[in-house]
Amino acid sequence: MPSNRISVRVWGDFACFTRPEMKVERVSYPVMTPSAARGILEAIFWEPQMYYLVDSIRVVKKGRWVSFRRNEVTKRISMDSAATWMKAPDKFEPIMAGGGSRTVELLARELRDGLR
Repeated sequence: MPSNRISVRVWGDFACFTRPEMKVERVSYPVMTPSAARGILEAIFWEPQMYYLVDSIRVVKKGRWVSFRRNEVTKRISMDSAATWMKAPDKFEPIMAGGGSRTVELLARELRDGLR
């Protein structure tokens, strides 16, 4: 019987595998979660009839913890507003991510320089 196993190596400067018990602040698990691995596989090759079952995750290089503050937008643009702005660009009101009343500053604790 042929093996249906695949192996994928992923890397990046930052990684955040969000913990569900931390509702507001972004705090990462120390390694990739199976659901994150499945999401990466689905991003590479997605077919509605396929389901990926992650049976192992191996860490090649352990990342180090880094904490930083970031601005997060608290309001989303509605479809009605987008349609109005498309018809009348002069009524455009951007949502700025750099501060103001529509953003909030939050703490993130993520992994850095791992998965390489």
